Amino acid sequence: MVFFLKIIVLFFLLYLLLKLQRHAEKAFVLKNIEKGLIIESKSLEVFKYCEYIILLIISVEYNTINYGFLDSIQPWLRIVSVILFFIGMILRMIAIRTLGRFWSFRVELKKDHMIIKYGIYRYCKHPAYIGNIYLAARAIFFEAIISSVLSIILIIIFGLYRIRLEEKYILKPLRERTISKNYDKHTNNNTIESSYTSLS
Repeated sequence: MVFFLKIIVLFFLLYLLLKLQRHAEKAFVLKNIEKGLIIESKSLEVFKYCEYIILLIISVEYNTINYGFLDSIQPWLRIVSVILFFIGMILRMIAIRTLGRFWSFRVELKKDHMIIKYGIYRYCKHPAYIGNIYLAARAIFFEAIISSVLSIILIIIFGLYRIRLEEKYILKPLRERTISKNYDKHTNNNTIESSYTSLS
């Protein structure tokens, strides 16, 4: 009975930490958020439930498996895991702040959508997804090696899937639109120049 109670308590604490993280992100998102054309949202729901499963695995692993070889470095391991977790949070917050109204938990094409190439996006193409990998360090804090590996694998699979959707349904149309605008502008300039030459 005590064993199951420990698992439930730890799971609940991890769940609260996850909710606090989400609310902190929404504080940045909901200020100027606008709805766009939803391209895909089901994977987000799947990922959310997978996160809950990972939290449960962390809770069970922490209360059942003792990695003796980690005992000597346990204090340092926890300090490093906290640092990595906050690095992940900071990366995600900066990414959200930089994207502004174009940020969305789902893959969406917004009105007047544009490719962001300033701020942190000058140096890193997908800072929010990289931040997610750092957030997996919460499992390391509890010496949950299996959970941390599963978290990283899940985050990478989910991230690559979303990147592929963004490339296909957002970046590609935006690049084509930019090329089309540049072509029209170039054509109009040549027409004006030709008219001016003929008049003179």
